[in-house]
Amino acid sequence: MSKLGTVCLLFMGSSWSCVFAAEDVIIEDFETKRLDWKFSGDAFAGYGGGNYWHPGRFDRGMLRTRGHRGYAMLKSWGHDGRDVDGRTGSALSLPFKLERKFIRFMMSGGKAPGKTCVNLLMDGKIVRSATGNNSNQLEAVAFDVSPLMGKEVQIEVVDRETGPWGHVCIDDLIQSDKSTGARIANETAKATPDVLWSQTGRQAGDLKWIAGKLHLNEKPVHLEGIVSISRQADAGETPPTNAIRFKNGETWRGEILSLSKNELTLKGELFKQRTVDFSSVSSLEFKTVSNIAGISRPGILYRNPGRPIPGKLLGIDKENVTVDCAFGIIPIPRTGLTRYLVPGSAGQENGALQDEIGLKDGSVLRGDIRFENAQVIVEHLVLGTLTISWENLRYLIRSSKERQWLTNMENESLESHGPLGSRTGVKRLDLRNAEKGSLSIVRISPQTILRYPLESNGQSERVFRAKLIPMPGNRGDATITLSVAGKTFFKKAFSNWTDPEDLDLKLPDGKELSVTVAFGEQVSYPCGVDLHDAHLIGAGAKRTGGQKP
Repeated sequence: MSKLGTVCLLFMGSSWSCVFAAEDVIIEDFETKRLDWKFSGDAFAGYGGGNYWHPGRFDRGMLRTRGHRGYAMLKSWGHDGRDVDGRTGSALSLPFKLERKFIRFMMSGGKAPGKTCVNLLMDGKIVRSATGNNSNQLEAVAFDVSPLMGKEVQIEVVDRETGPWGHVCIDDLIQSDKSTGARIANETAKATPDVLWSQTGRQAGDLKWIAGKLHLNEKPVHLEGIVSISRQADAGETPPTNAIRFKNGETWRGEILSLSKNELTLKGELFKQRTVDFSSVSSLEFKTVSNIAGISRPGILYRNPGRPIPGKLLGIDKENVTVDCAFGIIPIPRTGLTRYLVPGSAGQENGALQDEIGLKDGSVLRGDIRFENAQVIVEHLVLGTLTISWENLRYLIRSSKERQWLTNMENESLESHGPLGSRTGVKRLDLRNAEKGSLSIVRISPQTILRYPLESNGQSERVFRAKLIPMPGNRGDATITLSVAGKTFFKKAFSNWTDPEDLDLKLPDGKELSVTVAFGEQVSYPCGVDLHDAHLIGAGAKRTGGQKP
């Protein structure tokens, strides 16, 4: 079936109807390749022979779609469709001229602004954007581009989400003078705002420097009151360099030059050339992104292609890595190496109170931080004084003895008796480098109780702060209760439609904080509540190591 000419096919129940007009201009129908597109990531990798417009038929893979047209469409399902939500990437069209009042297309997938979306770019900037509706049914969507007639634009299809509904499908991109009942999507706002936690609570918006002062939504920010910053500036493509992770929680992005006599020599834009003691290193990342990072074990050299090699890392030069393994002391070519986790590196982060800064290239540094006219100054124990431009800042976390993050509190106890089994009711998500509005999430499923020991400092009031949101894909009803020593100070029932809520709650007297999540009337999975950036002020609770949210 062709989708060209005067006719196109729209699925309605079990029938098809015609909606295309002869005067419409087809940008891409995905049946016949019309434009050259630029791809990044692996979300849009085609099945089989790599035909971009056939990344799996609608009736194959782990997900079924409805409302498609013809035999092909563009889907961010990955190479074989077995990890539909787990793959990320983007597809960017060649520039084309706007000749009609509307751009229409069919779309399904996640409702995550800026994460699963179709964007219209002009001069590299987003001027229109649309998301799916957390549905497998493709719906007609349109951009009203009448004010932009005659301009050159590009279509960008984006998938940066790996949670539920972390995919996007698109079909039949056309220019038309009629919207033909399509949903008009002209959103141009920032996908996810910058988030600032300060002594007065949580604020979201656009953080920028004006006349030497930091402003949020055009209002000056008190620098000394900053608790944390999460910036949503696009990081772009990560440079093809190695990464070195240290036991104190830092990550330095740079080139691994050599390892000899327990001394590791590195070179990077941030720290130039530097030699460090290998005993301070927790892992070596030979590739920027390693698919096996989550399952890697200490003392094993991972590579792709090739089998992992258990052994002790003895040396590194330009061409080879020397390993003491079961076959003796042998050189392994560096080509294809992915990761080496140093034995004995787990749980050895430095517990000293230090500020933390994350950069857009994935580097993480700790030290004393201050601001100077659109720059962040870091006094680093090893690297000395570093000047970081505001454009390179991804996030910032200020340390304090009076502030404890829930993801990092010591002596936590857990009771979980839900349908998924014991001790499965809590998941902690580290979002520091995930281009999200938050830095951490404590995700709690129903039938779960979390308890944290508290110590009052006797000098100031104790406060619990967090952003409360139903977990993505939530289907059931639940209730969250916060209490201290049996005294409830917050209780809320929530469902999939509950709006997010900023919590800024005074704690009653007592030495134990309890967070309880229970089922409501509708018992259905997935179900749970997310506490974003949850932290306590003035509670005197103990922390683990030197980790942050």
